[in-house]
Amino acid sequence: MDASSSNTTDSSFLGVDLNWIDEHRFQASVMTFGTCALSIIMSLYAIYTHLAHYGRPHLQRYIVRIQLIIPVFVFASWISLNLHHELAIILGTIYGLWMDRGFHIYM
Repeated sequence: MDASSSNTTDSSFLGVDLNWIDEHRFQASVMTFGTCALSIIMSLYAIYTHLAHYGRPHLQRYIVRIQLIIPVFVFASWISLNLHHELAIILGTIYGLWMDRGFHIYM
């Protein structure tokens, strides 16, 4: 075994090329925007239905708070895919704080 073969790295996992996002940045952005928009719409609709039929406030306020985590997480994930690494770290921190707030609801 020569030294050149030991220095090469395989950039695939289970047959999927790991460099696909870098090579197809626009397609990845469009696909993730579509799924993010759909999940935000579904989450906001679920929040709206809970608030429109607010019959059990002691339970539904916790449900609404949990459902508010979804749009924040989705938006932060989409932005971090499309922005620079430094901004992704900042958004990850903001998301982490928001998630901690969500966990704190039950404490």
